[in-house]
Amino acid sequence: SSRIWTTARRTITIVGVPLIPVVYWQYWSQNDRKEHQEKIRENQANRVPNVQTVDDLLMEHVLPGDVILFDRRSQHCQTALAALACLINRKFLTSADDENNLDVIKGKFDHVGVVVPHPASDAVDAEKYILEFTAGDGVVARPLLSRLELSRSRSILLLPVCLPGEQRDPNGSDYIESEKSKAMRAKLTQKLNQFRDATIRTSQQNGFGKLHSKLSIAGSIFYAMNIHDRFSLPVNPSSWLVVSALQAAGAGADVEERGALNAKPGDFLRDHRFYEGECVRLRPGWRFMRPVAVRENSR
Repeated sequence: SSRIWTTARRTITIVGVPLIPVVYWQYWSQNDRKEHQEKIRENQANRVPNVQTVDDLLMEHVLPGDVILFDRRSQHCQTALAALACLINRKFLTSADDENNLDVIKGKFDHVGVVVPHPASDAVDAEKYILEFTAGDGVVARPLLSRLELSRSRSILLLPVCLPGEQRDPNGSDYIESEKSKAMRAKLTQKLNQFRDATIRTSQQNGFGKLHSKLSIAGSIFYAMNIHDRFSLPVNPSSWLVVSALQAAGAGADVEERGALNAKPGDFLRDHRFYEGECVRLRPGWRFMRPVAVRENSR
């Protein structure tokens, strides 16, 4: 019995001691998230009526199909496993190009979502939602403005998608569309609606929320080892979802067998004319516009 007790004490020491900071961090993180949410709700309640914020003005020019990129803080992730996945993503899936690209905000973008229509309204001015693959909840669609306000990310980018024959300025009121582009925009919205509903339903049925962090870790490590092509797993689950959405909506080019599976957040910011295989390609005539800063290096 003495030997058993000694073995038990050693096991508790080996396993339990490293868990102490993890448990403390989990407790701190949950309280911090609750305090932040309460602060945002208080700010929303104290807003001056009929006065728009900068985010409100930006939301007026966001359209379904636009892409949102996040440079996240790992310490504010939902769980310890999600924080680990975030750290590994930033280590293996981001590069010096992401930091040194003069056309965009400096940052290591490790998460991405796509703007989709309101689930219960077809009105043009209806509130926009963001579809993303998350830890814990799986694939979800949430109000875009609330999602941006609650985010603790260092930097957030809006990457507008422009259709053939369409002219738009996300920073202003200029928006010109032809009859052809108007019909294409309506078709894009319809297909994004269908993709959103089908993907959320599949996520709920298959428990994608429990798989997200594990897929993220495995995908990043396999990519770093250059063996990701051997597995039918996404390198980055959030990027896979967004590229799949764009392809399903008729905007993304489906020219590579593993195009969606190999996608990474930084690939959305690279021009296909200069990067071979390390970019997200759209169909001919479609294009990503210059990124717009939603938040820049917020501390």
